[in-house]
Amino acid sequence: LANLADIGLKTRDFPRALRLSEEALALAIASKDRSGEALANHNMGVAKIGMGRLAEGKAQVLKAIEMERADGNLVEMAQGLGELRAWQLSAPRRAPPAGDVQRAAIRASSE
Repeated sequence: LANLADIGLKTRDFPRALRLSEEALALAIASKDRSGEALANHNMGVAKIGMGRLAEGKAQVLKAIEMERADGNLVEMAQGLGELRAWQLSAPRRAPPAGDVQRAAIRASSE
């Protein structure tokens, strides 16, 4: 499901990506798969950003990044930050500057 959601994101079919990510999240939680849960949260957040739900999407991606940080998955955390920055740059102008996201992630990782 996560791979299908990723295809939805890449083809900019955000409603489909969101729906598939919601299904993936439910399965990840049920199977206690934290990595899958973080990925589903990340994809849901990116889909919401693509749908113009910027604050909600950013919060969900930051939740996924925090999960990765807490689990010591620094590569995935860095990839999540990079992807969030790229989506914010391509989002409508009302998106907050990418530096705000990076500063929030750095604050979260130092707490």
